[in-house]
Amino acid sequence: MNTELTIGLLIGAVALAFAAFPILRRKGAPRASDERALDRLVDRAADSLAAATACARCYAANPAGSRFCAACGKPLAGAHAPAAGDADAGARGGAAP
Repeated sequence: MNTELTIGLLIGAVALAFAAFPILRRKGAPRASDERALDRLVDRAADSLAAATACARCYAANPAGSRFCAACGKPLAGAHAPAAGDADAGARGGAAP
């Protein structure tokens, strides 16, 4: 019975160490690299909102001039598909009917 108690305590200590490690590993203030990465994400989101390329479905920030969302593939609201006449004109060499 003494061996079972020792094994149980050992398993418990290992489980506690695995649970506590991520919490104890963190330091108080965020690292500068984390702040720079966050700043880049905020800037990208602000640019996509200014260019009206934020996706209405998944809210992903897309580069200016994007026609489709890079994350989910949905056509973006600011993107206009070419008119049917434009596609026909291109196939005929650009000549008007």
